Amino acid sequence: MHAAVYASAREPSSAPGWTFHRVTLRPYRRPPGVGRAVFEPPTDVYETADAVVVRMEIAGLSPERIEVALNSSGDVLTIAGRREDPAAGHPRKYYSMEIECGEFLRQIHLPQAVDAEAVVASYADGFLEVLLPKRPPAAPRRRSVPIE
Repeated sequence: MHAAVYASAREPSSAPGWTFHRVTLRPYRRPPGVGRAVFEPPTDVYETADAVVVRMEIAGLSPERIEVALNSSGDVLTIAGRREDPAAGHPRKYYSMEIECGEFLRQIHLPQAVDAEAVVASYADGFLEVLLPKRPPAAPRRRSVPIE
């Protein structure tokens, strides 16, 4: 597991009583079974009335270079791919280096059950958005038990 740093700030008087939390994850980790470091693009996970939404900032890719997968139990979403460095192979001296290139991987544990057959993803303007519709709650099942 990786550590997270939490910081909170009070919203100005326009929204009294609200506290916003920003979560910053360490930029590199080695997931189990992966031999080299990968980066984790900034990702928001939020819930609406109908769905869980995952929004990832990962500019500079074509949708074909991004893999989105839901595990068999439907509780972990994996987003992976590779962003190439357009200047690779050219000598350069960095003064600031903040744009991550190479392989990326995010595994997101979903906060609730989703309808795996209805998941859709879109990519536009450098953002990947995955819409995971919530699974309707199962109706309580009643079963008569015979007495022997």
